[in-house]
Amino acid sequence: MPANVADALSFIVGSIGQLYAFVLILRLLLPWFHADFRNPLAQGILRITSPLVVPLRRVLPSIGRVDTATFVVIFFVLYLTLLLVSLILGMRPGPAVLAISSIIYIPLLILRLY
Repeated sequence: MPANVADALSFIVGSIGQLYAFVLILRLLLPWFHADFRNPLAQGILRITSPLVVPLRRVLPSIGRVDTATFVVIFFVLYLTLLLVSLILGMRPGPAVLAISSIIYIPLLILRLY
């Protein structure tokens, strides 16, 4: 694959993955800020993220005020995004490298959101 096509494709995949991760982070932060869930924006966030979060919530209960199911989904979305981008660019990172990168990337996205 030519370099410019790989760069463009990795940009598109990375942007879509980050956008969905941002929406999931908003879902994680909405209860902390006592958001009104009757708001159409909050309902849209819940509707977009529910297909991945709700089935996992049945298995993973919340720990205090932290929604662990949403946090795990954010981790896997970022893991998959980083894996796809690295494969498109021709790199073969190990699973541990991707996992650590995903964990480090979560607070960076939260800071970027603020």
